[in-house]
Amino acid sequence: MRIVVAPDKFKGTLSAADAADAIATGLRRSPGRMEIVELPLADGGDGTIDAVCAARPARRERCRARDPLGRPVEARFVILEDGRAVVESAEVGLARTAPVERDPLRATSAGVGDILLAAVDAGARSILLGIGGSASTDGGTGMAAALGWRFIGSDGSEVSPGGGGLRDLVRIDPPPSAFPVDVVGLYDVDNPLVGDRGAARAFAPQKGACSNEVDHLEGALLRLAEFAPAASAAAGAGAGGGIGFGIASFLRGRLVPGFDAIADLVGLDDAIMGADLVVTGEGRLDEGSFGGKVPIGVARRSRGSGIPCAALAGEIAVEGQALRRAGIVRWISLVGAYGDRARTDTFAILSDAAAALVG
Repeated sequence: MRIVVAPDKFKGTLSAADAADAIATGLRRSPGRMEIVELPLADGGDGTIDAVCAARPARRERCRARDPLGRPVEARFVILEDGRAVVESAEVGLARTAPVERDPLRATSAGVGDILLAAVDAGARSILLGIGGSASTDGGTGMAAALGWRFIGSDGSEVSPGGGGLRDLVRIDPPPSAFPVDVVGLYDVDNPLVGDRGAARAFAPQKGACSNEVDHLEGALLRLAEFAPAASAAAGAGAGGGIGFGIASFLRGRLVPGFDAIADLVGLDDAIMGADLVVTGEGRLDEGSFGGKVPIGVARRSRGSGIPCAALAGEIAVEGQALRRAGIVRWISLVGAYGDRARTDTFAILSDAAAALVG
């Protein structure tokens, strides 16, 4: 029996590689001969670099960049053998700030621009930018400002960093020359920039914004969207607090589903060819998972190859009918099946659940 194990991270508890290890450990308890292929995945959020490096040769690089509050930190990126760099917004994103210091109006994506510049200096011929995991809701203006763009307010000076200052935006001045390499944005959610599914209303509360701050940020992004309406409506424009919009409008880059790009990079289709079962998973499987997350993408590709797919998740908050339509034939909620131990002993419980799949 050949089983491909292709999970995303279980956020806050296990990396994708650790989740794959836990699932494989449980599967090996089953008697009989079994070939297990571990293929940790990502969707453009945190873990993107690790997923790519687990499957492909890459030169690891480090650089100085700014965190969401402008403080200097060390960030990672990698360059593949073909000259493409892989960059994560999450390297200078939400994980860099403690909950008590998060400032949703002032948080900036400037550090992403710092990493892009470092990647070019390191010889990148093009850049794949994973957009998820940011702490900002600034429409990618911080990233663009780091690359030479200027965002001018009504008093003739540059608006303050972060999404909060964009309500006063009256003019955008480009740098003397365009960014020197192509940038492809890998989005982990397909939300637009503004509206009920936009960067502010859908995601700013996760970054510490209260209701008044959400309203303020929505107004700021609406103002920004006036300068590039088509880009604001694009799938993925709202990812990363609007970094997707910044890639499309300021860098003239493309936005693509992060899962599909990473699945192609790591060879998912080749791995599942001829498999008897594919097992995927993530920390929480909910409605948001259908907007570009790993388990639904794995199920779609497995079904296209005629291979059954099972899912293990910390929590499952969607109906079974929706999972079946997505191509998932079996599933286990760790919390639902094992209780609160799933939150504190996730590796062991995930292994138990994997064993139950084939037991």
